[in-house]
Amino acid sequence: MLLLLIMTAALVATLLGAGQARAEPSSLDRTMATSVLRRLLVVCPRGPDSMTWPPELEFGASPLPNCYATLREIEGSPQKKAVIVLEEGEFTRVVRGSASVLALDVGHELAHFVLNHFALPDFESETALVKRAAERELEYAADRKGVELLLAAGYSFKESLKAFSRLIEMDLDFPPALAGRADHPACSSRLARLAKDQESFWDSMSAFRNGSLFLAAEQYTPAAACFAGVTRDFPLCCEAWANLGYARLMQYLEALRDEDLRRWDVGHLVCGAYYERPDSMIARVRGVHGELWAQAVEALAASLRLEPELVMARANLGIAWLVHPSGEKRLDAAVPLLREAASRAGSDRSLRPRARASVLINAAAALLAQGCGKEAAAYLDRAEGALREERDARAGSPPLVDDLALLFNRALVLESGGAQGEAAQYLERYLELGERGSSWWSLAYDRYVKDSRAAGAAPRARGSFVPRDAPGMRAAYAVELPGGRSLMLSQRLSDVKAMLGPCETLPVAVGMTMKRLVWPRAGIEVVGIDDVLALCLKGEAAPSLAMRRRGAGAGAVCLKVGMKKEELDSAMEGQDVDDRPLVDRAKTYGFYRGLGVAVRVEGGVVTEIVVAQVPAGR
Repeated sequence: MLLLLIMTAALVATLLGAGQARAEPSSLDRTMATSVLRRLLVVCPRGPDSMTWPPELEFGASPLPNCYATLREIEGSPQKKAVIVLEEGEFTRVVRGSASVLALDVGHELAHFVLNHFALPDFESETALVKRAAERELEYAADRKGVELLLAAGYSFKESLKAFSRLIEMDLDFPPALAGRADHPACSSRLARLAKDQESFWDSMSAFRNGSLFLAAEQYTPAAACFAGVTRDFPLCCEAWANLGYARLMQYLEALRDEDLRRWDVGHLVCGAYYERPDSMIARVRGVHGELWAQAVEALAASLRLEPELVMARANLGIAWLVHPSGEKRLDAAVPLLREAASRAGSDRSLRPRARASVLINAAAALLAQGCGKEAAAYLDRAEGALREERDARAGSPPLVDDLALLFNRALVLESGGAQGEAAQYLERYLELGERGSSWWSLAYDRYVKDSRAAGAAPRARGSFVPRDAPGMRAAYAVELPGGRSLMLSQRLSDVKAMLGPCETLPVAVGMTMKRLVWPRAGIEVVGIDDVLALCLKGEAAPSLAMRRRGAGAGAVCLKVGMKKEELDSAMEGQDVDDRPLVDRAKTYGFYRGLGVAVRVEGGVVTEIVVAQVPAGR
């Protein structure tokens, strides 16, 4: 029963350095641990007779931040030996000399003994998803009991919670929406349960982390919902406002048609820069959506009012002015924003090379539209340098949109200098590497034809460019409902009830509080404990699930209950799938690994679609 997350060997090597010496806890740490255990035992009820009491402390030399409770066999005795193991890494990286933090560790492990969690069923007969949920439920129970013990023993509750916040600071946590894969809840979810006086903060932290996950998966509608919630609770969180603006801007851009891009006639734009942590599905109608644009600009402007130094917010606001709903390029507003963002990008160490490159490429596109070809070329040179290391590391992989944007915009620079022949060569390479389903591909072909003819060369026919493999699909974490609403993994069940109204509640497994909420008229079922673990679509009324491919302008497929198996196979062609149960072991689904989507087919027809993050095992 681990209290804290166990890191993989690869992560340990990265974090601690391969070959680092292993040292046991110091004598001061051992003395503190012995004192904390004794103090907690004064207020702790005795454990069951099946184990020795009190538990013994053991100290390990692992550099991992970890502690756990275990039972060991005693030769010739019906009892088992109760042991709490504390690793050296727990003291140096989490406890850091705080007796209250250590009291949370030891109290949590004592709780596993007192609550006799070792005598409970191991749920091996259940599916991996149900088993993981059961394990997390035990961890929540041990958290609650452990806090009761540390409070009764006079330790600081507020100080003890640093155990979780320090893990988050070290990036050893995970977004709550991925909880279906883990045997422990996310740290922010555990804090939300424990720190009731700070519940709003930690729920918002969970929402921010989920929103960042959704942005990385290019799921912009649920991402916008997450960051909108954070800005309501914490209106001074500038990163949340910046990410909300970015999510809405991407919703706006994804709804644009080829003719919209032609009307603005700007270079190839790159989007993908957002904030991963708070340090301080597609639009339903294709075309220009003025309201979304205004919402994006409002959120980005709010982030800059709070923190004028946010480079990515400034760059994304510049992009917004390049694609104004009126059809005009507002270069007077866009160019200063993008130029300033580009000048600051080099000194902002928080920006990864690819994010810095995207700022430079977008600034170049704006300068090209203003006729500043020489300055644009300089920005593209800097972007090329920022991407070179990443491109070399990705040898053999499909080109990034950044690489393609460089080719497109280099061609525009050459065009502006009268070198149409060279421009056509860049565009020809773009057309060979690019995805034909992208809106930019069509624009590139038109320019290629024009430049080739201007240079006295015969352009290749459109059909001569062999389409490369379609980009991978975006993982699903949410289901969109009519009216712009979304159901999301890790969403509170109480919020789902408030959204969908009265429902039928059914148990999932004996001895668990995991439950299934059913809305038959809406074709929706939700499985969870306090938060959503799985979203199930069943029946004729069930909403469809849009599965969009990665990359701006890429196509989408729609999964729908009632579709034929042949249609499903065609839509999901090339996707990695295996058969496994989810909640009910007697029901098998085709689970698309990496996408978080499972589909049940009966009689050649899709009868159920499930969105869930499922552990690797069965």
